[in-house]
Amino acid sequence: MLATGVDAAVSYNMQVDQLPAAMDTLAKTFTSTNTDLTQLGEAFKYVGPVASTAGVDFNEAAAAIGLMGNAGIQGSMAGTSLRGAISR
Repeated sequence: MLATGVDAAVSYNMQVDQLPAAMDTLAKTFTSTNTDLTQLGEAFKYVGPVASTAGVDFNEAAAAIGLMGNAGIQGSMAGTSLRGAISR
């Protein structure tokens, strides 16, 4: 979990002291939605830098990825779709 969480946090340029909160967000997301940690990490790989630059909060991005997972859109598909929506 640590590596995936760190990757997601790095896409948001988070500092080390922000990692525990990011890990909590990711854990809450994958335990309460239809996605897993690997799929979350994959989604953040695609959407993280764009979402961060656009000012989308990390928690909101995680929630959006989780909701997309509930709709059957997971992993890179979720990240790519959310990146496109934010870019537009």
